[in-house]
Amino acid sequence: SQLESTGEQARKAKGAFYTPREIVAFMCKESVRHYLNGLNADDERLPIAVSKLLDTSDQDWAIAGTNSLRDIPPALRISFLEALKNIKTVDPACGSGAFPLGLLQLLSKLQLRLDPRLDHYKLKLSILQNNIFGVDIEPMAVEISRLRSWLSLIVEEKDRKTVEPLP
Repeated sequence: SQLESTGEQARKAKGAFYTPREIVAFMCKESVRHYLNGLNADDERLPIAVSKLLDTSDQDWAIAGTNSLRDIPPALRISFLEALKNIKTVDPACGSGAFPLGLLQLLSKLQLRLDPRLDHYKLKLSILQNNIFGVDIEPMAVEISRLRSWLSLIVEEKDRKTVEPLP
């Protein structure tokens, strides 16, 4: 849409820009990589294990099955899982929620890789409640981001009647 007074596009006037999915995925992955690599700088196995966890494609991870984790030492697996449960992120201009949703997908995927027994719905709900925060100068942007987060959450719930609104 255009602003009546200036003829300028409303998105441009408000600084709203589309971020391509590949860029969002890169920002999310590199943010988590930096966070995990800072856990224990003395362990030389850490960067290799972080790369294995983050850079292995979903297809290669699935093909390898339980062997996927063999290159990540058990102590680091526990450390990674605990760190991912405690990570705190904020998007200071969340817009429609591209970064928060990209991070939700990445954090849930990584935790499920480390512990496949986790319940998808409970995991995503926990991540949304405890790990990802977003703000924006436009109140409607926050609501759009919340709606997208909620939709991403409810697809994991088998019984749609038990789905509650986000806190």
